[in-house]
Amino acid sequence: MDYLNASEVSIDDPANTYVHCAGGYRSVIFLSLLAQNGKTGITNVEGGFAGIEKENKLELTEYVCPTTML
Repeated sequence: MDYLNASEVSIDDPANTYVHCAGGYRSVIFLSLLAQNGKTGITNVEGGFAGIEKENKLELTEYVCPTTML
């Protein structure tokens, strides 16, 4: 988030956009920065990815983002 310029973030469909991080803390900060720039209506996943795993309602995969393999 050091390099985030929230005024330049483009979100086509805020009502269908969900944001999460590992534990939920950084995603709340991210959404707060967006809200300061008038971008609202985006959903924060409570508890972050840890909350997603805990609920055990979604099938999870071992996907690895290609950028982490550079």
